[in-house]
Amino acid sequence: MDFLKGLPMSEKTYTVLFVDDDRDVLDMYSALLENSNYRIFRAASGTEAVTMMDQHQFDCIITDLKMPDGNGLKVRDAAMEREIPLIIVTGYQGSYKTILDAKDVVLEKPVRRQDLINTIEKIAS
Repeated sequence: MDFLKGLPMSEKTYTVLFVDDDRDVLDMYSALLENSNYRIFRAASGTEAVTMMDQHQFDCIITDLKMPDGNGLKVRDAAMEREIPLIIVTGYQGSYKTILDAKDVVLEKPVRRQDLINTIEKIAS
């Protein structure tokens, strides 16, 4: 992706699990992070994400909120049990506030690359 050339790299390499049922979103955000020295794992469902959490160690998990096999809350709960920092990314502006805890880290789509990187580095450090 030519538009990524010249973007600043992260100082530390983080291992991140990105969870989204929309393959285009998964590919786009994964590419942005891979070009910032992140090691990216991808899951297209909450069930797949929970399985991957049992197989790998992650510095951070980024998940969509609403997915066909349940939703990002399943991923959030599994991450909390394993004490893995989590970022919820959602396109449902504002409507998620009634189902999430005040301590949940939420970014609304579309997420700017630098905002995502800053948030990962803040919660995964």
